[in-house]
Amino acid sequence: MKTKKIKFTTKTILVVLLLANSYNLSASDSLYVNGSIKTIGACYFTNNGNILISGNLNNAATLASGASSTIRFWGTTTTQVITSSSTTFQNATIDNTQGVSLSSGNISINGILTLKHGIFTTGSNIIDLGSSSGSIVETAIAPTSYVTGKVKATRNIGSGTTDQSFGGIGLIINESTLTTNSTEVIRTTGSSCTNGANLGIKRYYDITPTTATGLNATIKFYYFNHELDVTNAGVAIVENNMIFYKSTNSGSTWSGQLPTSSNTATDNWYAKTVIPLPSLSRWTLADMSKPLPVELLSFSSYCENNNIGLKWATASETNNNYFTVERTNNKDVSNFVPVGTVNGHGNSNTVLNYQFTDNLEMEKCSDAYPFYYRIKQTDYDGKYSYSNIIPAHCCGNTKIPVLSPNPSDGNITGYVYDGVREINVTIINSFGQKVLSEKYLLNNTNTFLINATGMENGMYIINLKIDSKIYTYRQIILKN
Repeated sequence: MKTKKIKFTTKTILVVLLLANSYNLSASDSLYVNGSIKTIGACYFTNNGNILISGNLNNAATLASGASSTIRFWGTTTTQVITSSSTTFQNATIDNTQGVSLSSGNISINGILTLKHGIFTTGSNIIDLGSSSGSIVETAIAPTSYVTGKVKATRNIGSGTTDQSFGGIGLIINESTLTTNSTEVIRTTGSSCTNGANLGIKRYYDITPTTATGLNATIKFYYFNHELDVTNAGVAIVENNMIFYKSTNSGSTWSGQLPTSSNTATDNWYAKTVIPLPSLSRWTLADMSKPLPVELLSFSSYCENNNIGLKWATASETNNNYFTVERTNNKDVSNFVPVGTVNGHGNSNTVLNYQFTDNLEMEKCSDAYPFYYRIKQTDYDGKYSYSNIIPAHCCGNTKIPVLSPNPSDGNITGYVYDGVREINVTIINSFGQKVLSEKYLLNNTNTFLINATGMENGMYIINLKIDSKIYTYRQIILKN
């Protein structure tokens, strides 16, 4: 590839720069663009010097950066970074009082991203700090310039590293078990994890260690003052009421975690010792008087003659008054009715186990099977949240397949009785259209997986044909 060197003086000023070939800005040069830069076609633009830009950066080719290069976004009107190709900055500075928007595509930072003036908004796009040297500099506690959106960093945690700060994204993990354990962290700011009217602060972290078993970690979680105003009404969460909330299912349900230490007076952080650190977990802070949905460590069913037994366990509890066991059946998966209550333990930071037996009459052993159960957890102040839904089948020797979970994100597991070797599955949407037709051959197993992840949210009819018998199910697809 033939590369052209851009020969500019250190004070070269352009209104618009359109690049269609390959160019190299030398380390001794500075490029001032009082407007926009656009790369197209087979352009390969390498910045080894310094770029100052007041307009949009639209990269449809390749933009690379040398080891000491810098790009500075400045001005007083909102600018956009639009990329549909590889965009890598060594050092970048946000110095635009009206902000910068990452409107399309992801960018990589190999050096330092410095926030001086204005807000850098990423939307659903990601700023990637890489696996080694990328970092971000934001003023602590009450900044006027910061990133809102998603920032990702991958670093090693373990006994070979003390406090791992993941490039300065506001999360520190100290893990003492493994020597090196590559861990990806994605920080999301500007939006809250929610349970109806109950909201976490406008920051959460998704933590994914490569190895998750046997880990002993301490997490330190930093936040900004403006992230406490979860309703944008100028009324912030009371910091002294906050506790950790952890989710292992991308925010569907949560487990309250009491912090082991905190500093809300001068440094805005909470810390928590976590044993073990899950393979994938989302962490946020929320008001313990307005909890996010409770997370059950386990929730399962078993058979007691023709009755159904349920058992569940909680990792921790905050203001937990009681549990309500709710049941529905295959004929109406959306109409749950209460069948009993179990008292909670108020506040606890230890594992607690619960049990309940649903005494079913024999006449209920019909084609309404399987039954489905969920747990409604109610606080002392009347606020409540729901667990996941599980199926249960204990109707004598009746052999009826079970689909679980319901609702589902599209990954549906089927359970069948012994002796079944072939199942024909069809799925019909709410318009009566057949959207899936597959045959499953079972070899020494009683389970099969239906992949409906490509379907839209809504109610579907699933027909299972085993031999000459057809079983019909109403299935809800509900994705985040």
